[in-house]
Amino acid sequence: MSKTLSMFENPKVCNHTSVGVILTDSQGRILLIDRKRFPLFFACPAGHLEEGEQPEAGAIREAKEEIGFAISNLQLVQHERYDNPCRRQGGTWHEWWIYRADFSGALQGSPDETKSVGWYDRTEIQALQKEAKLEPIWQQVFEKLHII
Repeated sequence: MSKTLSMFENPKVCNHTSVGVILTDSQGRILLIDRKRFPLFFACPAGHLEEGEQPEAGAIREAKEEIGFAISNLQLVQHERYDNPCRRQGGTWHEWWIYRADFSGALQGSPDETKSVGWYDRTEIQALQKEAKLEPIWQQVFEKLHII
């Protein structure tokens, strides 16, 4: 059976739990990925928690998978429910844990998940927002944290 066919026969059900990581370089720029998969926007490294996974562990895993960084010294900056859709069945809202963290390693975007990875200053992030290229959930997070 093909992988595509099995996806339609047994769709993933949303667990409504997501994590994200805001990483900042020495110049105050924020790391954003241009997603290759839905949702097709610029965003911080993020994703669903796996079954039984704790939020900090999920943030560490997502950062490693999406950008190749090892992250440490996680600081929770936001824990909130947001209405935001995902591809998974029933995925209309998510409980989000948003962290800031230190990082190490070589920056390497996942060829499966990212078109590009880069550091963006506030002006560049605001331009992405105006061009409707910033993922809506991250627009809300950045506004609440006074990043934009």
